[in-house]
Amino acid sequence: MEKETIQFYAESLQNEMKTQLDQISKDHVDQLVRYPKSLELVRLVLIKLKEGVKEYTFSNEVEEIQFFKEIKPVFLSQYYLYKKLFFIKLNEPFSNVSKYYTDALTEIQNFQTKHLEFYSYCVSGCTHLDMTYFIRSRSVEEPDRDISFSTYYDRLLAIILANHMLKEFYLEEIGRLSNNSRSAMMSTLEWTATKTSLIELVYALKSVDAINHGKVDIKELASLFEKMFNINLGNFYRQFQEIRLRKKAKTPFLDSLKVTLEKRLDEF
Repeated sequence: MEKETIQFYAESLQNEMKTQLDQISKDHVDQLVRYPKSLELVRLVLIKLKEGVKEYTFSNEVEEIQFFKEIKPVFLSQYYLYKKLFFIKLNEPFSNVSKYYTDALTEIQNFQTKHLEFYSYCVSGCTHLDMTYFIRSRSVEEPDRDISFSTYYDRLLAIILANHMLKEFYLEEIGRLSNNSRSAMMSTLEWTATKTSLIELVYALKSVDAINHGKVDIKELASLFEKMFNINLGNFYRQFQEIRLRKKAKTPFLDSLKVTLEKRLDEF
């Protein structure tokens, strides 16, 4: 490690992380699978970065400032990004979703306001307080923080960077929901069978990769059918588990579809 600069080491780690994150994104369309896998990957990369720093001696304070101001926050921001994305998707409600994301935007705004002085310093490109913010021995110490790998403010900067990315994500979700709402208003179709029957159909289509070659999140698919047929499926995850626990026929609706269609075909 001493034979190469910390910047070179970090760049190689960053390239490795980006390649693996891209692969995870390709392999897992379901966000509730992709985000925790991405989070775990970033966590492991941060461990490698931390080990590299502990074995490395910064040549001067300029190099140390560069690491804690420009390098580590980029890695750490990815950790906070995927951690928040996983949380936000895991707790996404089945109604008032647009408000849910609007409230999340407000949370970002409140954080920015709370740390406005430091936020202004970072976005303005100032350097006169770098010795205070990004040198380990000069920063505020906390009992649960590893002071060999943190200045406290590098963490704060990482959260700010993550919030910038989260803001874009929230705005995209709000825009998508708005477009879906307009599309839903155009539908006059009504699902007249049971909700459980529709859930059987949704999971069956997902299971045989009938939509987008299987590259579609089950929640997105269910939401599409809800809008198409003007129905609220409620907690379809729980209802699917109830279907799995059926003691007799697990898919009576799908079974009836097959029987009814075959009967109709025989009539011609």
